[in-house]
Amino acid sequence: MDLIVATILLSLLIHFFDKYFKEKAINGIYQVYLACSKNEELKKNKDIFKELLSLKKELNRTSSQDEFAKWARLNRKYEKLNQELENQSTVVQRFQETFKKFVSIVLWILTRGFRFYMQYKKSKAPVFFLPAFLLPPWALWFLSLPRSKYGSVSLTVWNYAVGKTISSFL
Repeated sequence: MDLIVATILLSLLIHFFDKYFKEKAINGIYQVYLACSKNEELKKNKDIFKELLSLKKELNRTSSQDEFAKWARLNRKYEKLNQELENQSTVVQRFQETFKKFVSIVLWILTRGFRFYMQYKKSKAPVFFLPAFLLPPWALWFLSLPRSKYGSVSLTVWNYAVGKTISSFL
């Protein structure tokens, strides 16, 4: 009975995490990385963005008719920085996608790792037995795969059934 409940609770936990918390966790980990990082590309992107904002404020304060030379110089500088920010943003965006993919893989391994470990350790233990008259022999054999006793439901099959049931309800 413990194996049944543990499998159901673990599957519920994994599905709830994947559906409701995974993206928030990945974004939170990325924000912590940004705060603690010494990556030059990220710093350069942040500096360009700050300079671009201050230049935009100054450009908005300058009249294009009264101070045309100053406004034109600021506008050229603003467009140059804007182009540089776009080029830098593609590099940062590629890095962000790679980082988030890596964190997603690590979270997948952490959330499913215990389930795989449990399946490996308890692969011979039956979750529960079925009466022999209930199903044909080939079905009883299939439900006991990969290494459980004939006539029982193996943990692998039970995990699959519970996972599919939970994912259909969520």
